[in-house]
Amino acid sequence: MNFWNKYPLLRLLISFILGILIASFYPAMDFMVYALAGIMALLLFWVLRPKILINYSFRFVGGILISFLFFLFGYQLTVNEDARNDVNHYSRHTDIEYYIVRVNTPIIEKKKSFKTTGLILGGFRETDSLPVSLNGEVLIYLAKINELNLNYGDEILISAKKLNPIKNLGNPNEFDYATYLGRQNIYHQTWLNKSDWIKTGHATYIWIKRIGFQSRDYLLKILESFKFTNTEFAVISAILLGYDEYLDQETRAEYSGSGATHILCVSGLHVGIVFMIFSALLAPLRKLKKGEIFVPIIILLIIWFYALITGLSPSVLRSAAMFSFIAIGTLVKRKTSTFNSVFASALVLLIIQPNHLFHIGFQLSYLAVLSILLFQPDLSRLCKCKRGIAKKTFDLVAVSIAAQLGTFPLAIFYFHQFPNYFLLTNIFVIPVSFIILVAGIFALFVSVIGLSSTIVGFVAKQLLYYPLLLMNEFIEGISNLPYSVATNLFFTHLDTALVYLFIVLVFYAIFMRNAKLLSYSLVVMGVIQITNIALRYQSSTVESLCIYNVPKYSLIQLNYGTKTFIIGDTALLNHDKEHYYISGYQTANRIKIKEKLSFQDLNNSRNVRSFVFKEQSFFIVDEDLMIPTQTTSFDYVLLRNSPKIKLEELLKRIDADYMIADGSNKYWKIEQWKKECEVLKIPLHDLTQQGAFIIK
Repeated sequence: MNFWNKYPLLRLLISFILGILIASFYPAMDFMVYALAGIMALLLFWVLRPKILINYSFRFVGGILISFLFFLFGYQLTVNEDARNDVNHYSRHTDIEYYIVRVNTPIIEKKKSFKTTGLILGGFRETDSLPVSLNGEVLIYLAKINELNLNYGDEILISAKKLNPIKNLGNPNEFDYATYLGRQNIYHQTWLNKSDWIKTGHATYIWIKRIGFQSRDYLLKILESFKFTNTEFAVISAILLGYDEYLDQETRAEYSGSGATHILCVSGLHVGIVFMIFSALLAPLRKLKKGEIFVPIIILLIIWFYALITGLSPSVLRSAAMFSFIAIGTLVKRKTSTFNSVFASALVLLIIQPNHLFHIGFQLSYLAVLSILLFQPDLSRLCKCKRGIAKKTFDLVAVSIAAQLGTFPLAIFYFHQFPNYFLLTNIFVIPVSFIILVAGIFALFVSVIGLSSTIVGFVAKQLLYYPLLLMNEFIEGISNLPYSVATNLFFTHLDTALVYLFIVLVFYAIFMRNAKLLSYSLVVMGVIQITNIALRYQSSTVESLCIYNVPKYSLIQLNYGTKTFIIGDTALLNHDKEHYYISGYQTANRIKIKEKLSFQDLNNSRNVRSFVFKEQSFFIVDEDLMIPTQTTSFDYVLLRNSPKIKLEELLKRIDADYMIADGSNKYWKIEQWKKECEVLKIPLHDLTQQGAFIIK
């Protein structure tokens, strides 16, 4: 009980998280509202309870009631967070012809489009002279034009018919993009050509967000004026301002493969450095009258302004909230527990936005901090050095190991890889990133006050450029080392939980010299091994066929245990482009051997394209129209690349039971086939709408 009394916020946080989780899977439990009212009534009774119940032995009852209250509070907040439950949500008004949409985030330039989000403010029916009040956020893609005269806060008018629901491709084990955006209350998207939208001439915005966006754009232009190479500019924009849109895939892959991805995401390291810098700079002001009050307030404002211009990501919010509690602690002259500060920041952020719980960055960020707090002190004590470079280096190693212990199971669960040289990377990267952040803040400050063209400005740029160049070269070298990344790793939900339990048991068994904990850890490891052997055996016996939904291409996968054959377009198979679509299924099923075939390789002696899987025959019809001269029977016909033939004519020479249309076909062609199949009374599987076609 002493542990729970020491960290009371942990009990409330656990209860609140359980409420969020239950609401996410069972959102329609209406009785929870009555349960919330009942618990509040019981809690009120307990506060006003008669003297006979005021006894130390009954104190636990109040704690249980408060925990239940936070559980129900988390549940209700999560249910209320779903924007679709609002009567004014645009999805509830199907008769709207036009939407008034406010550009809700800065415009981001992509290779083939501009991207932003829009907040629907209102809409017009055909007979309306005044707009209907609406709300709800949508994802917007704008066609590339030379000059896009559109900024955060501008209002535009678009047709309601242009909105399309956000859907996954429907391929096995793919990233659930629809749920990811749904947790941000974004359920529809739209593609707008230049003629599909017009500006209303009005602009509305949240002034503090506008200040943050404008400040970031201003600082990005300053960084751009330094004339660094594209890679150095992209990396410093991500490290200093949290803007990662300039990072190319190669740079992202190098940082990920070397175990330095956390450097590119503004997090506790970055906010902590900002906190340290301004605490040191403002220290003399503490000697002034009221300085002990004003300095923490100024630091709080600086931390949250930095969080604002870096995009208010969950990791930034967590760090800003935690350091805010520390600053407030100094303001009220109380030393705060770091654990309680972490728990308090998590609880506050989840109360503001319960869906932060499902954000990968939020999870990894908190796990890293908690792991460092739990494991780093004991690891650091292994070093007998009292001071000096050796002690500092070992402390850095201890922090790196502790952070990895807390994050690697979840990282494998989500990303299926592990950076083998993470320790070597972090020993170098963390000190250098500290130098880069300090130099970057100094260089920006020098430019803001107008000294960029002076010798001071020149020195500031060089102090920033060379550590940045050195870090990029080092990261590239690490990522190119043999076996730098262990790939195709797979953890189930159970594996992840068991690995965390194993880590905690082994660590404290060693440092507490507790043989019983060690025996428990061996039992946990045995369970992990048994479940993995069972899954591997199951995977080795499964044979399956999957025709993937791939936009503009065709892709078929034939699995025979741990071996797979890939049939696809040559353009897709080149440079392993198909890996994006099949990697999830391949990793989950432990498939190690892969062979590729193009559709041309399927031509048989009769000069038609066909193959057989488990006594199921497939015939492929594409633009080449390689159709047998005599009537032939097949179980399935795959239509690809919009062949110019009517199904009625095709079926005179192909006796088939089932039609499949993949993503390589044009939309209007698939719609035409659907009507033909309805008349011919033959089922058609439209991959673009129904997802992948699978036979197990």
